[in-house]
Amino acid sequence: MTTTNVFAELLIIGIETLAWIALLICSLFGYAWIDFSIFNNLAIAIPLAAAAYVLGIMMDRISDTLLAGADHAIRRSVLGERAAESFAQLRIYILAKSPFLSNDLDYLRSRLRIMRSSIINFGFLAITGATFIISRVVLNLQDKFWAAAVAFLFGMFLASLSYYAWRASSTTYYLRLQTAFALLPDEWRSNKEGVSENTSNKE
Repeated sequence: MTTTNVFAELLIIGIETLAWIALLICSLFGYAWIDFSIFNNLAIAIPLAAAAYVLGIMMDRISDTLLAGADHAIRRSVLGERAAESFAQLRIYILAKSPFLSNDLDYLRSRLRIMRSSIINFGFLAITGATFIISRVVLNLQDKFWAAAVAFLFGMFLASLSYYAWRASSTTYYLRLQTAFALLPDEWRSNKEGVSENTSNKE
């Protein structure tokens, strides 16, 4: 995967994260103090992009940690227990043997990371969006309640949709990984089998 693709991927995740953080800040402190005209200045785009990129890195790691258990379960169900334990070696083997197949897998993995982080980000957007409406939007109590409920449910719907897309894409990714491995020469498998045989003989 190129550096540009990685940057774009983390920028998308960071923009999502920045959106719910902005809603949280506005919910807590209001927005009358914000001079929105500064956002018309191109110079503000650079620090905002930098902040979004850093937030993207952080959210990518957080979402990876939170969904690690579910990811491992999908990996084991598709690849089997033994291959799942050697997942990192499988990826390195495919990269070494076929950069083309590796790039195809990296493209799928990029979409996975975006969907994985979107689960968390849309969940927070649902909460902060509803909070912003309740705390800062001027409506009568009934209309405010329904507007907040719609915002919350819509955000949770997007989070659920992202979770479904992530699970489906994860299954596709591991199936593609399995297929790519099967298409390549079997030196890795032979080495693994040789190590197993040697270990058994020693025992």
